[in-house]
Amino acid sequence: TTNFWDAEFNKPIAFLIGNEGEGIDKKVLKKASSTLRIPMVNNVESLNASVSAALICYEWARKKT
Repeated sequence: TTNFWDAEFNKPIAFLIGNEGEGIDKKVLKKASSTLRIPMVNNVESLNASVSAALICYEWARKKT
């Protein structure tokens, strides 16, 4: 697993965003070529799925320019 800001987005990509409670099914994760993580701070357990998606998409777009 790679921290999302260290990820290299140099291949065709699809983002799968898991929900706050259960994440992504393990069967699906096994098929992934890589996984990203968003580090949490100050006792935050998780982010809303839409916030996580926005962070990942922003970082992808930032690195593409």
